Amino acid sequence: MSKANILIVEDDPLQRRLIKENLEQEDYTVFESASGKEALNIIDDHPIDIAIVDYKLDGETGISVIQGILEKNPLITPIVVTAFGNIENAVEAIKKGAYDYIIKPIDFGKFLLVIARALERLKLKKEISILQNSLEDKFSSKNFVFSSSKMEGVALLVSKASKSDATVLISGETGTGKDFVAKTIHFSSKRKNGPYLVVNIPSLPETLIESELFGAEKGSFTGAFERKTGKFEAASGGTIFLDEIGDLPSQLQVKLLRFLQEKEFYRLGSSQPLKSDVRIIAATNKNLEKLMKEEKFRPDLYYRLNVIHIHVPPLQERKEDIPPLVDHFIRKY
Repeated sequence: MSKANILIVEDDPLQRRLIKENLEQEDYTVFESASGKEALNIIDDHPIDIAIVDYKLDGETGISVIQGILEKNPLITPIVVTAFGNIENAVEAIKKGAYDYIIKPIDFGKFLLVIARALERLKLKKEISILQNSLEDKFSSKNFVFSSSKMEGVALLVSKASKSDATVLISGETGTGKDFVAKTIHFSSKRKNGPYLVVNIPSLPETLIESELFGAEKGSFTGAFERKTGKFEAASGGTIFLDEIGDLPSQLQVKLLRFLQEKEFYRLGSSQPLKSDVRIIAATNKNLEKLMKEEKFRPDLYYRLNVIHIHVPPLQERKEDIPPLVDHFIRKY
């Protein structure tokens, strides 16, 4: 049984044959091409896992071939082959999407190790892709079950928020599904392939909230034996869900406001600003307007968070949703 399908893109027939023989000895199925055009035709007809691409082809570069391959199928793992002394070409190819490079003359022991590592990476990418598709399906607006006009309004706002990158504030009683709304927005948005991290503010000791959100330098507080990466840094490219934002201490409200204004923050114990491309979705079961009047929540932070406001009403205010919900759970379980 073949371990994987590997495509060789090499215009030198002797080199191509040598690579093919070594791969076939390891039970790989090998496809051959002498040009980028021929390689793309093979990809159209066969499921390719790895592409071995020579950097210098007749009339074209390996980089252009790699880019064409990845446009056809982003899950294919390209590996570039380059002559000794052309490491800068290999580095350029990696920047354009190659997984690794092999130097001529090829050491086939090292070559096969690179192939094995590439297949492990490919397996992980496929597993992530399957998980991503599963999450997108699970947290989809089509899974909103309702017949009430109130929930129709919620669904419309979720759709609007999914098409935007604006900050979202979700309000509602405990148990109304604010976390489901937040996940649906994330997994329906352009950030769906990025991280989705949750911080439940009341569950954290007040002394640890800052380091959890923004990170901490080694030695910045008792027990900080190494640098800690905070959620804002780890969630870059994705979404951070701040659950129960009304419980955020006042001194951290100032730091969150600064991040919303300037998109930068400081690790605890550091004077070096860090930037992070992260979307914030916050949720609360408290009346933030009442907290503002009591001077327990900053008005400027409230208005920064409340760009899109979604209120999830409790079930007792939308009893017409009970029959479709009962039917949904009977069919599901």
